[in-house]
Amino acid sequence: MLCSDCQRVFEQKAEHGQGDRWFAESKWSASLASIRAHGATCVACRAVMRGLQELDLELEDDRLLTLRSILFSPGTHAGLFESMPYATFDVSDAASQKHLCRPQILLEQVDGQETQGLLAKVTSTSTGSPETLRFIRSCLEHCLANHQVCGAAKAQKAWFPTRLIEVEGPIARLIVTKETPPRGPYVSLSHCWGGADIIKCTEKTFPELRKGILASDLPATFRDALSAIRSLGVAYIWIDSLCIIQDSPSDWAAESKTMLNVYQHSILNLAATQSRNSHSGLFVRRTPESLLSGPFPISNGALSGSFVAVEAALDKPYWTVAVDNAPLNTRGWVLQERVISPRVAHFTSDQVIWDCPELTAAETVPSGAQAMPRMVPSGIGPKRGSSLLKVPQEQDRGLGQWGTIVQAYSQCHLTFPSDKVVALSGVVDYLRLKLKDKFYAGLWRAQMEMQLCWMAVEPSAAKRNASVPSWSWMSVDCAVDTPQHHEYDGYVVKLLVEVVDVDETTETDNEGRIWLRGVLSPVTFEAQPRPRLVGPGMEHLVHLALDTADAVDATGSLFFVPIFDVREPNIAGMNQSFSELKGLLLEKLDGEPGRYLRRGHVSSSARPDTNSKQFPESYLELLQGVEGDRLRSSERNSTTARLITII
Repeated sequence: MLCSDCQRVFEQKAEHGQGDRWFAESKWSASLASIRAHGATCVACRAVMRGLQELDLELEDDRLLTLRSILFSPGTHAGLFESMPYATFDVSDAASQKHLCRPQILLEQVDGQETQGLLAKVTSTSTGSPETLRFIRSCLEHCLANHQVCGAAKAQKAWFPTRLIEVEGPIARLIVTKETPPRGPYVSLSHCWGGADIIKCTEKTFPELRKGILASDLPATFRDALSAIRSLGVAYIWIDSLCIIQDSPSDWAAESKTMLNVYQHSILNLAATQSRNSHSGLFVRRTPESLLSGPFPISNGALSGSFVAVEAALDKPYWTVAVDNAPLNTRGWVLQERVISPRVAHFTSDQVIWDCPELTAAETVPSGAQAMPRMVPSGIGPKRGSSLLKVPQEQDRGLGQWGTIVQAYSQCHLTFPSDKVVALSGVVDYLRLKLKDKFYAGLWRAQMEMQLCWMAVEPSAAKRNASVPSWSWMSVDCAVDTPQHHEYDGYVVKLLVEVVDVDETTETDNEGRIWLRGVLSPVTFEAQPRPRLVGPGMEHLVHLALDTADAVDATGSLFFVPIFDVREPNIAGMNQSFSELKGLLLEKLDGEPGRYLRRGHVSSSARPDTNSKQFPESYLELLQGVEGDRLRSSERNSTTARLITII
């Protein structure tokens, strides 16, 4: 249903704009407490509360909010479903007028009580209901029968993990697939352990699991998953905690190398998206009245008839909160499970979302309709229409996908920082096959120079991960941004260094070294009144991002190494008006000639003099370093370019 305030926009007369476009508008104020109370049954208020949840703000119940709702004509933001009108709800703080969120509502005209199939009414009070499980089964059967892109996985030779859980009636039994070949496909489960005390496969419990245990003795999430696969007609499931011997380092090491195949060959991945631990359950209780409102009348001079409304579950505001930022997807290990699996059923806080490369659909939006399809989530996002989750057809596109993966993955949580490399190994193996490129500690060789310029977004107070070389983003435990070549389309990008060789081993004698040929420009660090670098070219607009908080305590000599330069293209009759230089801050290691440790990312920018039209001389000197044949010179003591070893 809709509360009286949210209903008001559908009672306003339409105002006509360009062509056949029109809109209707309503504005009002309400307290947070009022919106929260109505959110139990009002579709729009529930959407507003979800949007506020994403902000993670501490708002008082009596905080007054201003809401401005606009009903748009069909096709205002052209997408696949131009026949559908939709409404946005802009929410601002009444006192400061600061914009807070903007959820969207989809509308569909109905004939009596029935929709035309673009939206759907949900009647069950649980995501474990036959209604929900029929939705998943219908999506799976349609995908297997009709989706050409998704069907590519079916053509692969059958492959099974070392172990699977076989479900027979009330019994769950661990099988070794080489001894007991499965008689059908298997499903995988993605879940948060959450520190919960759960049954695990260990050297001690292995015999008991082989004999079989009652499904009722398993944690709620596992029990629900077994119930789900029964409804799908599947007898096998892979659950990490039950299929890997957890107290065997050798088994864990061997099985972690198979993650690409484990998820790629599963027929479906069940994702306990909203659950914080294995006892929270896959299924949740819900209030169906809050998922779809109506039918209600609209007669505004442009629309006339009965309509129903649902929250736009596949648009950015809903998806970001319900999927990308949900508890499961903050876990580092899950990213590769989500990327590699051919199909995912996300069990969110109020409905299931189906996600495969050709269809992203929700129980309330089975058609896959969106209000604003061009507004894509900033995280991993849905598979449909995503270049990130599609098989890359060319190297540049695949490397661009990698940059997005790194940014999303680096924000996730890992219980053990030492797992940072192995938790992404499945994605690496997946892309390595497609890109046919070499991979070194988080960087791909084809664009290694540019990828070296990753930047720590929120440096951790903790020291580096000593098992990873300092030049890798995997050496820091915080979110990172990585430059992507496509971001500079239309600009002139000039590399100022060359990666000569790489040795990613972390043995004492090698320490994961990388050899660059480039320029070392001496700088000094000043912490007060604000952190800054002093040296040639540093008097221009400079942004310094230290890799770790303890980088301010560096005792060795510091140097700036320019990596690449970005400029506006030369256009006839126009002078270049902007240049941005990206590079690294290095610390020279005492007593180790020619060896350096990465300490941060440096960005320096400049504009040409208004009279001479030339860039400052000190800035240009930083760009003179390495060009043409000089780049490939073996002369290590060149005054312009030298061999730099970073560990």
